[in-house]
Amino acid sequence: MSVGNVLLRPQPFRRRFASDEARLVDLTVGLMARLTEDFARGGGASKIIVASVQAQMEGFIAQIGSKFEAANTKLLDWLNPYIATVESLKGASFESPEHIVSLVEKILEAGLLMVNECRAANVANRLNALADIVETDLGLSYAGFDQMFRSLFDRVINDLGKDFLDGSQSEEAVLNFAISRQLMTLRRLLRDAMGEVPLPTFNRKALIRELQLLMQANGADAELEKLAQNIEEAKAKISDALPLLQAGFSFGVSSRDVEEAGNYSWYASWFKGEGIAVVDRMDLISEPFAPEMGLGMPQAPPIGTPFLEQWAHWSYALSEVLKAVLNGLQIEKGNKVSPALQTVWQGLNAVLSLLAPLLTGSTATDFYKLKNDGKFQTIITELLTFSGSFEEYPGAFREWFKVNLMTDRGNASDAAQYPDLGYEFFLSLFTLINQSGENYLKIGGFTKPARLAGSYIASVMLGRKELYYGVGSGNYVIPGLIILLGGVITFSFEMIGWLLAGAIARKISDKYWDFQAEDFVGGAVEFLKGENAFGSVFLNSYLEFMGTRGSFWSGKTDKGKFGVRLVPSLSGITERNEIVLFEYPDKAASPYKLPFPSGRNVFCVQGHNDISSHHYRNGMIYAVDFTLQENEIILAMRDGFITDYRDYLPVGADEGKSYITIKHNTASADHDKGANGAAAITYARYEVAQPHGVRRAFAARGIAESAIIGTAVSQGDPIMLLGERPGVFETDYLQVWVETADSTGIIPTIPFVFSDIEENGIPKKGSYYTSGNTLTIDVNSKLQPLVITGWIRESGRNFVVLNEAGPVNDVVGSHLKIMYEVPGAGMFTEYVKIASYNTGSKKAEISGVWEMGAPPPVGARYSLGTMPYSMARDFDKKFAYLAPTNETNEAVNFTDGRVPDTVQVP
Repeated sequence: MSVGNVLLRPQPFRRRFASDEARLVDLTVGLMARLTEDFARGGGASKIIVASVQAQMEGFIAQIGSKFEAANTKLLDWLNPYIATVESLKGASFESPEHIVSLVEKILEAGLLMVNECRAANVANRLNALADIVETDLGLSYAGFDQMFRSLFDRVINDLGKDFLDGSQSEEAVLNFAISRQLMTLRRLLRDAMGEVPLPTFNRKALIRELQLLMQANGADAELEKLAQNIEEAKAKISDALPLLQAGFSFGVSSRDVEEAGNYSWYASWFKGEGIAVVDRMDLISEPFAPEMGLGMPQAPPIGTPFLEQWAHWSYALSEVLKAVLNGLQIEKGNKVSPALQTVWQGLNAVLSLLAPLLTGSTATDFYKLKNDGKFQTIITELLTFSGSFEEYPGAFREWFKVNLMTDRGNASDAAQYPDLGYEFFLSLFTLINQSGENYLKIGGFTKPARLAGSYIASVMLGRKELYYGVGSGNYVIPGLIILLGGVITFSFEMIGWLLAGAIARKISDKYWDFQAEDFVGGAVEFLKGENAFGSVFLNSYLEFMGTRGSFWSGKTDKGKFGVRLVPSLSGITERNEIVLFEYPDKAASPYKLPFPSGRNVFCVQGHNDISSHHYRNGMIYAVDFTLQENEIILAMRDGFITDYRDYLPVGADEGKSYITIKHNTASADHDKGANGAAAITYARYEVAQPHGVRRAFAARGIAESAIIGTAVSQGDPIMLLGERPGVFETDYLQVWVETADSTGIIPTIPFVFSDIEENGIPKKGSYYTSGNTLTIDVNSKLQPLVITGWIRESGRNFVVLNEAGPVNDVVGSHLKIMYEVPGAGMFTEYVKIASYNTGSKKAEISGVWEMGAPPPVGARYSLGTMPYSMARDFDKKFAYLAPTNETNEAVNFTDGRVPDTVQVP
């Protein structure tokens, strides 16, 4: 095994790899290590791979090149509805504010038409029509792509090993040969493994039909209806902006009177990828870059320069409007600050873009160069996201980083994805139609949407049963073959986008399979930015597939009917069988309330059928995770009685997690069901409990450890204190689910809903929820943190007064640790025993006298309690531990019978 395998191969798994799995992982990591070494030596193997791929693709293009002419005509017919949608904008005028208002109304009308095109049935019809062109006219099929990829693999292997097999013993030839042999072995293992995977038969119409049904079931049409209503409202209010435009227009006229040189060109900036100043933005033909862009070539291009410039400008503004709307929709999820900031920012951008024709001159040009710069927009968006992420701060850095910040960043990215794709698509389309200059290179508007469409098709093909990630077995698993296949399918669709763009331009983009940069750094930048196919082949397609797959299947459960039964077998292996459960019951009669006290917004980090660990493989389809902090009180979601608990395990124990299980003793016909909706006895399980967190919660109610099992609990009763999730990147959260069983096996989770969640009561990943559950008894006085810290408000000869953080229960017999610094003398520490304590005034009288001879000063820091007994220092065990211990160092009750506030096993 290479050093690369040792350093790079993931190590912590719930089980060891099987030999075939281990070999696949080792080969993949070893191959990456050799390619990295090759890069460091100048990229000899990489250049061979690129050249081999280019040669293979040239042959592939030659096979279908003759079909481009027929495909071009049919493609333009297929695209005609989209082209006609914007045809009315060709005659746009900027002569008066009334003209601008009219144009904005037309743009919004075009937006409505496009929203209608995105409805599930329309998407299915359009995809089938496009697939007919791809399969019939371009001659591209599933079998054809399969053969192409096999041939490509073979060619790369042969070209890498050729020099060595021809007798060369150079270091580069040997390294290239080693890479080729690793590729050959990897291909063989993958073929063998793929033969064991029950892949679905490729049926294009059936897949598109399933995609349509899933979109409808997921409420996509309803969301589009909301978006359409927002656009209608915007249309109704656009005339309100007329006075502002009139004022701005007069200002714009005065600025034009100055006759400053320079205008900002939206179309040239998009084409060249940088802010461009021009003499006349409506007449770019006279610019020096005109031949490069094909402007005026031929003399009467299908789409003229003025329209391209106007469309680039107004579609950019429209995309900013859509980003503002989509960010605004995020506010409904309970997270308000970050999406509100993004909405205001994108709305401001849209207004500034709409006002662009009124402002000319070098100052305006410089402003729009900055405003439309991708890096500038990214920086502002990240800053706004960062600022807004502190809303509902969960109390710890890692929870804030993973939950708040990363979620807000994801939401901002999602809001920008589709507007950016639409903007890019139409500009690419109109540019390719002109068929001049270097227009045939502008294919991003086709490859990116095609790749996204491919990721959706791959997600549907591979199904919801394989919804998980990670490597190995357990909760976090990656089916490597599924990701490999999904990435290949996704990239195949990107290639279709590349070929469709070539059919429209009647010339294939050769840049797509080429590196423009000659140096390693430049090539790496091209690869990472996805400027050619190689970045997608090795990276972007897989990331696209994994991201789409997770969001696509998240929460999709056939309305609660998708289920799994675990059946033990004589061999000791638990079988998973898909079963039909029952539709989500009505939340109005739900006996469940959220398992935390009211008064704060709590983030749902994972809902039903989510990609991380709530999936078919481990049976946890209907589990729910809420981001809470260690030591928080967890409440019973529903009445019942305790049937089982475990809270003796330390954090991160190999034996598993600490938990508590509650049997629901009051049957609910709508909620207590199993397979096919049959009546069943149900249990709720809560994890992970703090060490001794269950016993502490029940001790606070005066219930002894021996009596916990069988104790009845009511909704809102405290049942445990939340434990810590170990690990740098792990966040503290509560996981709850409802389970049952029947004569055949265990049904590890069933659908359940909360009465205090709006809409249908189903918790959704990425949303914030406020609980309607009420803590039934006051236990705060008996559930103090392990260590209480604060400062001294007042002190005297035999007492100190603690600040508001002081304990609210009687702590007589405990020890205070007080620290303060005396200028010129250093740090002093007092350890004193509390003789009496007033829970209201927080006044603590001490036993004995102050060791320093004087009371500590106001502002001195104090701590009461210590770490868990097993982790405490010997000195703290003797002087500062909250609970007394017996001769065997076991925590015991105080002599007056009071239960210790902190019970820990040494």
